[in-house]
Amino acid sequence: MGDGTAGTVTVKNQTNYDTICDSYKSLSNKAFLMNESLGYVIVGVNTVIRTIMIMMITWIGYSSETVLLAKITTFTFLMLFFNTAFLLMLVNADMSEQPVAFGFTMGTYSDFNGNWWKQTGNSLISTMSINAIFPIIEWGMFLAIRLFFRWIDRGFKWGENKEQPTKT
Repeated sequence: MGDGTAGTVTVKNQTNYDTICDSYKSLSNKAFLMNESLGYVIVGVNTVIRTIMIMMITWIGYSSETVLLAKITTFTFLMLFFNTAFLLMLVNADMSEQPVAFGFTMGTYSDFNGNWWKQTGNSLISTMSINAIFPIIEWGMFLAIRLFFRWIDRGFKWGENKEQPTKT
């Protein structure tokens, strides 16, 4: 053991070793990307659902603005809750032992356990966090659009228009 080789690993087939490592790294990166992007996809779908829901409820029409806003709030909450929480739970469900599975037999979790919370709980938390700050981001985006169109209307110049109209 005094020859300096203790603790070293000799790879006999370097090509096979590289292929396995590259395959693992590729799959690991894809899984990480899908898990991290899931929250953003859900927020995007939630925005579309919210817009459609508001348009449909406004189209129905109600006797007062208060009733209209109450209906919009209630139905929007129910739709977003279903899309965010319930669908995330169903995607990871393994209902193969249930009498009616509705096709949800590909998931890995047949019960709520620590591993389920590690995977699904993180997605729920990230989605809810994004949903919490998204109204501020949306407000900023619409403000930027308004300022951009003002900038175009002013001939690509910032500040007040110094030209005074001529008096006749």
